[in-house]
Amino acid sequence: MINLDKLKETKEILDKRYLECNSKGHIQPDNKENTCNYCYRTLIYKTPATDAILKDREKLPIQHQPMDAPIIMEKGKREIESQKFMDRMQGLTKLEEELSFA
Repeated sequence: MINLDKLKETKEILDKRYLECNSKGHIQPDNKENTCNYCYRTLIYKTPATDAILKDREKLPIQHQPMDAPIIMEKGKREIESQKFMDRMQGLTKLEEELSFA
């Protein structure tokens, strides 16, 4: 069962860590894993699905390439938003586990 007080406390701590990493740079970056071990976020977001679409289109002559750049750009933004959401959920989970040992 979810303890709402514990969740609220965990969220507040994670928010504080986000602010610290935003202002000072990532405090515990792990470049090999592309994550920060302090705020649990991805260091550099990538858009593999969007990149694959663009790579396939490079092969087409310019006159045959679809005119949907705004849609592709939006797809890339959504791909990153999804990754950020997953970072947030994983961060809350990891931090809750960390706090349960304190």
